[in-house]
Amino acid sequence: MEMTERAPGGRLAFMGRMAAGLSHEIRNLEAVLREKAGLIEDLFMMGEQAGSADVARIRSLTKEFQEDLNRVEAVTRDLSFLAHLPEKGSTDVGGEDLLAFALHRSQRTARSRGIRIETQVEDRDVRLPAAPIDALAAIVSLLESTAATAERESSVRFIWQETPGEDRMALRIEGLSKGAMEPAAIEAFGPDTALEWAPDGRSLTLSWKGEGAGPPVESEE
Repeated sequence: MEMTERAPGGRLAFMGRMAAGLSHEIRNLEAVLREKAGLIEDLFMMGEQAGSADVARIRSLTKEFQEDLNRVEAVTRDLSFLAHLPEKGSTDVGGEDLLAFALHRSQRTARSRGIRIETQVEDRDVRLPAAPIDALAAIVSLLESTAATAERESSVRFIWQETPGEDRMALRIEGLSKGAMEPAAIEAFGPDTALEWAPDGRSLTLSWKGEGAGPPVESEE
C-alpha cells in the first residue's frame, strides 16, 4: 500500500501540533485546579463561620485535586519525552515508549466512541530502524485514525510483533475495518516504511525496514 509522502517541515509541524495539544491540556488542568482550590478555600471559610467544616466534601475535593495533579504530571512527562525525542537515535528509544505516548494522545477520542485500545509487546527490546521522532509521527497518525474510524464499542489491539530472521520492526493493529480507514491519513517517512492490510481486511501492519538511524543528532549550541 502506498503511503503519502511527508511534506517539507513535517517533523517540525508534527512536534508543534503535539506540543500545542499538550500545553492546551496543561492549561485546562490548571484552570480546573484553580477552581477546586477556590472551592476548598470557600468550604474552610464557611466552616469557620458556621463553627464546623464539611469534612467529607473537603476530603472529596482534595482527592480530586490530587488526581488532577497526577494528570498534570503525566502530561508534563509526555511533553518532556516529545521535547527530547529529536536528540535520540534509533537505539535510544523503545517502540513500547513510542506506543505509550501515542496511546495517551488518542485516548480521549477513543473513549468518546467507546473504543478500547489495548497494547501488547512481543519483543520488549524492539528498537526502531527509523528515526524515533519520525516513527512516532507515523504511529500517532495511525492511532488517531484508528480512534476516529474504528467501529464504536469495539476493541483494537496494537502489537509490537517479533519478525525472526527479518530486518524489520513491525506494529500490527488488529480489530480494524479496511473500509473505514483512510490510508491518506497515514504519513510515510521514507522508502523503508510500509503499511499493509491483511487479506481479511481486519488487521494492518506498519513496518520499518533497513538499518538503524545511527547516533543521536547533536543539539546546536
